[in-house]
Amino acid sequence: MFKKILVVVMLISLSACSYFNKKDIAAEDSLYQAYYNSIKDNSKYTANNNYFKISAEMSQLPQGNYLYYVFIDEPQIAMYDIKVMIMEDGFIMNEDSDLLATVGIVDDTEVNMIPYQVDSTLGYQKGIVLSGNASAEEVLLDVLVTWNNENMTKSFREFYQIKLNMNGFDLISNESDGTN
Repeated sequence: MFKKILVVVMLISLSACSYFNKKDIAAEDSLYQAYYNSIKDNSKYTANNNYFKISAEMSQLPQGNYLYYVFIDEPQIAMYDIKVMIMEDGFIMNEDSDLLATVGIVDDTEVNMIPYQVDSTLGYQKGIVLSGNASAEEVLLDVLVTWNNENMTKSFREFYQIKLNMNGFDLISNESDGTN
């Protein structure tokens, strides 16, 4: 009798875990979708990166396609719970799409960057590197970076557009500088 009760309790526990995992996946999917929609619907990009340094580089793979890297580092302020998504300009998501390059959106990783402090045990990183594949030798990348202040009372959101090829990168801005 004890064994039967134990089996029933274990099955209920496993079902509950499965239910909560599905809820977590659904929450991650909705966050992923929200970030994707934010990038897709955005039309204003900045080239001013006052809060951190953003850079990129590209290399060609032997198969002829390209691999790009986007680096976010050298924070100028304390940045907590950083989330990043990178999308090639014009990308349309569908059921067969590969996942976009992300940090803190589809994983449980909490990334924080604080000027001159690195301690991975506390989640304080030196920087973030994201990578992706491209078929063309020049790509236009749309990047969304979000973070919070230390008390989680203020949120920040920056959109960047990076024109990248084998010779380097440019941050593209379509913001008005107020000097018409």
